[in-house]
Amino acid sequence: SQPVHVGAHPLRVPDNSAGGRAAGHPANLSPLVEGVCGHAGGMSSPSAVRLERGPLARAGRLAWQLIGIALAVMLAGWVAGHLMPVLLPLGIAVLVAALLRPAQVALERAGLPPAAAALLTLVVVLAVVGGLVALVVPPFVSRIGDLGTSVQGGLQRLAYSLGHDLAGMDHAAVDDAIDRAATTVRDHLGGLAGDAVTGATAIVGALGAAVLVVFLAFFMLKDGQRMSGWLVALAPAHRRAALHVFGSRAGAALTTYIRGVVFVATVDAVFI
Repeated sequence: SQPVHVGAHPLRVPDNSAGGRAAGHPANLSPLVEGVCGHAGGMSSPSAVRLERGPLARAGRLAWQLIGIALAVMLAGWVAGHLMPVLLPLGIAVLVAALLRPAQVALERAGLPPAAAALLTLVVVLAVVGGLVALVVPPFVSRIGDLGTSVQGGLQRLAYSLGHDLAGMDHAAVDDAIDRAATTVRDHLGGLAGDAVTGATAIVGALGAAVLVVFLAFFMLKDGQRMSGWLVALAPAHRRAALHVFGSRAGAALTTYIRGVVFVATVDAVFI
């Protein structure tokens, strides 16, 4: 064998040339390679462990975790922004279903099927809301004309007073100035056609969202228990009981909260 020194550790390479293999044969070099690797590993392992467990390594891992969380939040916000026309009606439908769930359960206990109970609950609510709108909106619209007339008369008297006191103008001169100002305003109103179209589009979108809310609320009332059971079934088996309890308590808390909000809003609208 031939001694080879690696640092302070001598290694001996077996000489098997007599057996037909040269000294540089891979089989003869394997002890040397193992010794060098073992020596190098013994020298670097403590340092590597210290680097992995040091404060700098922990700070780096924390920084990458924070970057990942920030990217996930940004991605979720981007997706929510693009899906807002669907997410907003869905959220409103969840609140409506939570509010109407007790009435629908009472109708089911009275013997109605789930679909009929959900449909009847929504029909009654829509009838009540429609009745309130019919009671409030027509008187308000009928008084808009009177309000416009009163405002126009008040503005005309104010213009007469300001024209006489500030510029010494009589009523005819003030009327002529008002007509010129009105003509200028009408000339500039042509650019508002696009805004009117945008407003009409927004109204149509709001009506579509309202229809979607009613549609989603119906199916949440009808199949709410099945939906929650399907979501719980997606979880691991050992977590399903806890998730079922959590969902029941969350639904009860949401129903109580919505009832309180509706009660406070009704008191404010009627008595304040």
